[in-house]
Amino acid sequence: ALLTGLYSHQAGIGHMMEDRGTDAYRGELNRRCRTIAEVLRTAGYRTYMCGKWHVTKKVKADSDADRANWPLQRGFDRFYGFLDGETDQFHPELVYDNHPIHPPRTPDEGYHLTEDLVDKAIEFVHDSTSVRPDRPFFMYLAFGATHAPHHVAKQWIDKYKGKFDQGWDKLREEIYERQLKAGVIPPGTALTSRPDPVPAWEEYPDRYKPVASRLMEVFAGFLAHTDAQIGRVLDAVDRLGLDDNTMVLFLTGDNGASAEGT
Repeated sequence: ALLTGLYSHQAGIGHMMEDRGTDAYRGELNRRCRTIAEVLRTAGYRTYMCGKWHVTKKVKADSDADRANWPLQRGFDRFYGFLDGETDQFHPELVYDNHPIHPPRTPDEGYHLTEDLVDKAIEFVHDSTSVRPDRPFFMYLAFGATHAPHHVAKQWIDKYKGKFDQGWDKLREEIYERQLKAGVIPPGTALTSRPDPVPAWEEYPDRYKPVASRLMEVFAGFLAHTDAQIGRVLDAVDRLGLDDNTMVLFLTGDNGASAEGT
């Protein structure tokens, strides 16, 4: 829907990337839709994408025919990211334009996919505005964060150590009160009930609580790290003098937290 402006079934992806035998469930973008990159390119924009594609079937990297629905074949001038719904944040399955590549560094050298995507996004925009400052650009930046797997450096996780030991029921109340105070939700808004599949924290086995708290710490660190990288993008736009002539659309997030691992 974001890429085409259409209901997902109209674009051929009613569910995920498997072909279920009907036009609404082909598992990849069809030729009856146009991506926003294809449209903007006709209006003179340079079009760039970094990050998660996930609108084509699993393909063989050595087959030209399988690239029909890769980003460069659907309107983007440059692409740097991954084709599947998720990838390892430290050892991603990267594609650069139309070919797979290895990450530029190792985790021991400080590599993280989100930072890499932002580096490349800034590079694409910088190159475009340096060569043709008069030409508008479109950047579609789709992080792997905060989808599973939740991977981030230890120093980001450590910032939240112990922050969630009170459990999710108390945490929900605290977040609700902060949202009311900040005006994020209108006065009088009721707190939603806890989803039935989630047990009450008091009834959760004590031996599992440290694991659950750790999961929340990792997710929070992952999200905070992502927020910092978004800040780097906006800072780059500001340094290039484009902040008064750039529209930023921000959508969060992919599936909320993760159900993987239960």
